[in-house]
Amino acid sequence: MRQVGNLVAYFWKDKRPIFMILTKASPKMDTASLAQKLALQKRRSHSQSFSTTLIFKCSRPVELHLQPGLSLNPNLPPCPVPHELNLPMPVHYNKDLDLLVTVTDSSGRRFDNFSSLDLSWTVSPPHLGELIQPRGELRTDIQVEASGRKVLSNYQTLRPHKEQGSIIIQASIERYKSYVFTKLSKKPQENITPVISKSLELLLVQEAELSPSTLSVFNHPSNQVTINIQHGSGYFHVEDFESQVITALHDRKNRGIQVKLSAFFIFHFF
Repeated sequence: MRQVGNLVAYFWKDKRPIFMILTKASPKMDTASLAQKLALQKRRSHSQSFSTTLIFKCSRPVELHLQPGLSLNPNLPPCPVPHELNLPMPVHYNKDLDLLVTVTDSSGRRFDNFSSLDLSWTVSPPHLGELIQPRGELRTDIQVEASGRKVLSNYQTLRPHKEQGSIIIQASIERYKSYVFTKLSKKPQENITPVISKSLELLLVQEAELSPSTLSVFNHPSNQVTINIQHGSGYFHVEDFESQVITALHDRKNRGIQVKLSAFFIFHFF
């Protein structure tokens, strides 16, 4: 097996050994394997030696992905917007939104760690929102699987400015971070060609409201009132309701709820 990487650092953190391995795959070795045998030394009453072998896949980053972290109710029908490629995703105009950032290779494999890449960000138009980590540093969350394997997820956070409108977030990767190569005698090419970029369009909207929020309908078969659904994404799931006292039907075409009552009744919406 050809050697395509080096162990460039070894240190202890929180009583655990941490190894930094730098791969050096050439353009013709995108899927080369790297085997690195790591020996751990531990001193107690007598010396003990432990060893293990880790297999890495060396590959070039080719694609960047930005995915809004939305908390959707699993008991409701799926929102149709994510399945429409030409529609911007509607999000709340006054709530922070986490964006899951992933990098993949030419085979679609997800990089577990891409901290060596230098990410740059732009927001357009800037008056609609800002990024919490504008200089490229991402928030990293770690989840431990049942097998003990740790999965890293990297997030950028968008903070809207409480204004409605279409906003575009663009991320680009043009180079590697310079500190990655400080321990190498021969400095590799820092720039990434072609530049890897990805943009995500979001539609900032107000929270959906019902108008009027309180109504009274006199008991008469011909009387009915329409409650309008204002703001929001335009995609709503409203369950029709019918009882001896009230009937409420969702009018999807006109974005409203038609209400009929069989007796005097005051219905409150919050």
